[in-house]
Amino acid sequence: RKEAVVSTQSTGKKQYSAFIERYRAHIKDMYGDDVEKSEDFARIVNDRHYNRLTKLLEMGTAEVGGQTNPETRFISPTIITNPDLSSELMTDEIFGPILPVLQYEDLNTVVKDLRAKEKPLVTYLFSNNAKHIDLIKKRISSGTLDINDTLMHMMVPTLPFGGVGNSGIGAYHGKATFDTFSHAKSVLHRPIGMESVNNLRYPPYDAEWKQNLMYSLAYYKPSM
Repeated sequence: RKEAVVSTQSTGKKQYSAFIERYRAHIKDMYGDDVEKSEDFARIVNDRHYNRLTKLLEMGTAEVGGQTNPETRFISPTIITNPDLSSELMTDEIFGPILPVLQYEDLNTVVKDLRAKEKPLVTYLFSNNAKHIDLIKKRISSGTLDINDTLMHMMVPTLPFGGVGNSGIGAYHGKATFDTFSHAKSVLHRPIGMESVNNLRYPPYDAEWKQNLMYSLAYYKPSM
């Protein structure tokens, strides 16, 4: 799933408008006045996914884009506002040029909402606010956290990449790949000549010293 969350606090409306306008400007810079005519903009891989994505376009308001062409499987870069949070647009992975945008007033509310959902494969945060960055680092569990970038974690061989919980188990890249496909075998090797030390674990248990020692071991709490 892909989401963008834009603040509405104080200057939030200006931030939101600026985000929309910059999005439009960057799309024009990269693909020209008519995205559909751009040789640099890809098409959806097959009809099944094209049909799936066009249905997602109906699950909110297209603030930007929304143009489609079934003959070429073209879907323009689209921003969807006011999406239904229970819709497939917000619960399934999109894998297409559709970006739902949610507005919020308090980052703590966002954190609370995200923590109530399944843990994501990647969390993307765009911010220069040290407190916001620290909050997301500490409170959001995800396979990876990218700050002020996207996908570049895949290019760093020393960074393990993988999910957590519902988003995956294990990780790969560099040494993490070796560790994932290796088994750390536990080995306990006791010298055979020390069997007399084990008398404690064998019956009879009625001896007072055994009972006292077992009690002490059961309730022993090592100091931290």
